[in-house]
Amino acid sequence: MRSKRSVRLEAKWREIVAGHPVSGQTIRAYCKARHVTEASFYFWRRELLRRAHPLAVGPQLIPIRILPDPTLRVQVRCPSGHVVRLSSHDGSLLSNLFRTLNGGGTC
Repeated sequence: MRSKRSVRLEAKWREIVAGHPVSGQTIRAYCKARHVTEASFYFWRRELLRRAHPLAVGPQLIPIRILPDPTLRVQVRCPSGHVVRLSSHDGSLLSNLFRTLNGGGTC
């Protein structure tokens, strides 16, 4: 459980971060006018996004299962719930799929 101080601090930064887009100012000018550092602004913007969408931030490992079969079958279950199933002898196709998924794309 978070402390009262932590909850107040988060609420303060939610207000600061939410106010920037409607301010019409650059982040530098916005932070200067509110007497906060740009580094703190960027940290809290990223932190609040992470807290709101914990699975959306950072690379994710995607579990795969190779089914025993004469043909190579791969099933990829994405965090979004989508399932990709492939039956292929083409190693380059599978290699491209995993390279794309590893590149930070989301399903």
